[in-house]
Amino acid sequence: MISGVPPVFTEFAREIMWAFDVSSETARIGLVVVNGEQNEQPSPVATLNDITSHTNFHSKLELLKDNYADFHHSGQLLAHNLDVISDDNGYSSTKEGYRTTIKNHLLLYITSSTAFNVDPVPFVQNMLARKQYGMVTVGYGDGLDFHKLKNLAGGASCAFSAKSPTDLNSLIKPIQRLIMTADATGGAYCIP
Repeated sequence: MISGVPPVFTEFAREIMWAFDVSSETARIGLVVVNGEQNEQPSPVATLNDITSHTNFHSKLELLKDNYADFHHSGQLLAHNLDVISDDNGYSSTKEGYRTTIKNHLLLYITSSTAFNVDPVPFVQNMLARKQYGMVTVGYGDGLDFHKLKNLAGGASCAFSAKSPTDLNSLIKPIQRLIMTADATGGAYCIP
């Protein structure tokens, strides 16, 4: 999930996924952009079935840079998007690519704002309790509330912040390690 879409976000997402084999049989990726206005909220950019390779992932990221970079609202519809993502009959259905046979499902939330229209924490807690997805949050820029990022992620070890592109790039390896550790421990990230 990406909020707003500065080029630094798409490059960051691209670099994180280089460590993993992206295909319909291995690591699957979906993309959702979080907007601030309900009437401007786009549908998910890609379901878990839509991205079948690194090349395909990169082209979807380019689409984000070209088409979703003009958000000018400070609020975010994160709760709404979490509701869409966690829908067992929609985005998280086996028809859309969600695999119930594996345990390591992750939402990586990259944002430049922690001004939410509705408190998203109850939605995340429900998802974490159901073990549907783990959550890692990354805040970029000034004025972010790290406490909110930590609450969303379920704990401090799954929440990150950066103020510059260099700081953001320094988070790639720690997040990759979290994903690999969760893969070895049955999909456990931070659980409140």
